[in-house]
Amino acid sequence: MAAAAVALIAISVRMAAVRDDKDMILRAETSLPAYQYRYSKIFNDINSKQLVSARKVGVEPVENREQASHGRLRRVESCRLYEVEPLTHSIPYLVPEAKRLLRDIGKGFRDSLAKYELKGFCPVVTSLTRTKDDVRRLQKSGNINASSNSCHFYGTTFDLSFTKFYKHGGIENRIVKSVLMKQVLAEVVENLHRQGRCHVKYEYKQACFHITVREDD
Repeated sequence: MAAAAVALIAISVRMAAVRDDKDMILRAETSLPAYQYRYSKIFNDINSKQLVSARKVGVEPVENREQASHGRLRRVESCRLYEVEPLTHSIPYLVPEAKRLLRDIGKGFRDSLAKYELKGFCPVVTSLTRTKDDVRRLQKSGNINASSNSCHFYGTTFDLSFTKFYKHGGIENRIVKSVLMKQVLAEVVENLHRQGRCHVKYEYKQACFHITVREDD
């Protein structure tokens, strides 16, 4: 078979797989309950509240990436439970308590999607630990999130996108958008929030759930 024909078949198969996923997500979304989360009211743990836990559980702010590889910080890498997007102003490290929380969110999300027969999807991590160098660079760029009082300093805090989710495996890996998945992620996070395992802030402008592990985790 000619190479061009093989390529066309491959493209056709990928397009069919994408359509199948979209159709399945659409069917699941039609079954959503009428009630929609009031996210900003449910997840409204202010920075000063989160900082208390961050300072108790976390590490002392590190100067740069080299320092982060020593001590209690643990590397966070993409897996089946979450996808770490390319980071420009943070580093892929968390303290063990926060890394465990992230994994539990990923597991809860996967299990909750199973009832909709959706498989292979996971949350996207958009920000993790910031070094002092990261904050200095953010401040120079004029970024409003470049706070010297950021919870991201302590290795206890991560951001999960609520506008994009990652699809593992199948024909191709890709980013998808889904109202259903946002609600499922919110339900998982709210359950852990009710258990006292985390503080959460709904950040509309940054399109993420800003999550800090609690001191009594």
